[in-house]
Amino acid sequence: MNAIETFFVWMGGYSPKNVSADHPEDRESITKIGAAILFAALVAFMNWGIAGWIYSEGVSEASRFVIAALAAAFGATIVLVFDRGFVYLADTASDIGRFKLFVYAAFRVGVIIAVGTITAQAIMPLLLRSELKAHSLAMVEASETKRAAKLNLQYDVTAKEAQTKATIAEVKRLETAAANIPADIQRRLNAAKRCWLEYSNQRAAHISAGMSLDDAQERLTGKASVCARDTKSAATEQDTYLVRTRQQLSRATDAHQAQATELADTKSTVKARLTLARDVEEDSLTPRSSTVLWDLLATNPGARAKWLITSFLLLVFELFPLIQKFQAGQSSVGQRIASNRKQRASVVRAQVQQAEHDAVVTRAVNAASLKGVEDAMQNPSVRATFAKAFADNIAALAPMEAVRAMMRDIEARNVDVVDFMHRFPRYASVIAQAWSKAVEQTAGIMAGAAGGAPAGRGASYSGAAQ
Repeated sequence: MNAIETFFVWMGGYSPKNVSADHPEDRESITKIGAAILFAALVAFMNWGIAGWIYSEGVSEASRFVIAALAAAFGATIVLVFDRGFVYLADTASDIGRFKLFVYAAFRVGVIIAVGTITAQAIMPLLLRSELKAHSLAMVEASETKRAAKLNLQYDVTAKEAQTKATIAEVKRLETAAANIPADIQRRLNAAKRCWLEYSNQRAAHISAGMSLDDAQERLTGKASVCARDTKSAATEQDTYLVRTRQQLSRATDAHQAQATELADTKSTVKARLTLARDVEEDSLTPRSSTVLWDLLATNPGARAKWLITSFLLLVFELFPLIQKFQAGQSSVGQRIASNRKQRASVVRAQVQQAEHDAVVTRAVNAASLKGVEDAMQNPSVRATFAKAFADNIAALAPMEAVRAMMRDIEARNVDVVDFMHRFPRYASVIAQAWSKAVEQTAGIMAGAAGGAPAGRGASYSGAAQ
């Protein structure tokens, strides 16, 4: 294999040294799946790199490059680890492990969908940049309007503004009242002025008639008393009214100042809350926010269509190795590995069963021997007979057990020889001759040890064993 084929074989989940002896046509499907895995890894590398670059906005440019590189390497590693392992297990699985294989396939598809969703989310700020900018601004404005209404209701700003306006109107009314005397008091003041005017006219008339000033004033003493009483009464009412009105104005002014201060404090609190919320939303409701993205997808059919198409393409790209693997089926290399693995497992199970059988036989022989020994211990004649029979039994059993052990060893080693011949077909004839000769020599030695059997029988046995 050349370097390129070796690389694609490795990407396809296999170790190149395990398939180097196979026919190039048998490796073709593996290299094709390896190319699909490489493509999926590159897609994941690009998507995760973009995600790392976008979501690391705000840090230094050097740090953004490092974060993007680490994210890209992580995304590619996910594809390499999961897909290489899956295609290898799928290609080398026997019929017994199909259920586990399908469970793993379902798990892998779930992982791909989850990862594909993340990568699609990462590149959406690039594909939907203008839409997300406009939608994030609209969401911020809508959120501010809603929050302002909620805070106004929570802090009762409208009622406090109405109360402040009412206190302003009351202050203006009292200021006007303090500047204008009521009509009834004004009439009494005017009546008092007219009374004094009449008094002055009458006094002047008396003086003109030749009466002295003192006589005229003395004659008009009653009139003067009435005018003085009316004047004093009107002035007292005016003073009382002004004092009462000014007191009311002072209380209204104080109430207005308190209400205005409370309203200002409330508005300041609401403004601070709005400012804080605006700062938070400027960092959270951005074109990179998933909240903005999903709200945009829920309200904008065009953006939703673009998102669905992009997400579908990314999912297909990352699912492509699995799709191609199911289309290709099991390769001949995978069938060979699965068959060899199954054969070795069968040999191991047979060896375990034989070991269990041998253990049972050994326990039975030991128990019988122990019983015979105990009986022989009781009777000298039986002891002698049992000893002879036991010796004959052991002598007869020993060659059989040796032959059976040899057969088990030849069977176990024959599996390795056949596997080696499949992997290296160019050496198959040499290996077959060497193995046949080794088996023939072993059989000859065993035959001679068992009583001098002719070598031809050992040779015929070795051929039958093959």
